[in-house]
Amino acid sequence: TGGMVIAEGAGGLYVPLNKRFMVIDLISRMNMPVILVTSPRLGTLNHTFLSLEALRSRGMRIAGVMFNNMKKLRGPEFICRNNAETIAEFAGDIPFVEIPDEMVTTPEIERFSDEIVG
Repeated sequence: TGGMVIAEGAGGLYVPLNKRFMVIDLISRMNMPVILVTSPRLGTLNHTFLSLEALRSRGMRIAGVMFNNMKKLRGPEFICRNNAETIAEFAGDIPFVEIPDEMVTTPEIERFSDEIVG
């Protein structure tokens, strides 16, 4: 049976890997589905929606959006809550999961994995 490979990009889709090649180019060449990880801080809506648009414009498969709710990344609570709700709403049929500040439990990981892998 086939396995799953997880490759982590660092810093975002448009981080250069050399003078002409960016993370998004590598993902595209590898033909890998993408789980976009975003955070609850101010500015995340713009960052998340621009990233989703960049992936869609290249015809890449977006497997999910993960909202990393770590305390060190948070802004005011009302902004975090509103950002999560807005991203989930605009993600449409893309699976969306919020990762709490505490350790993620195995059932949460399994549920999200089931959604993205199918």
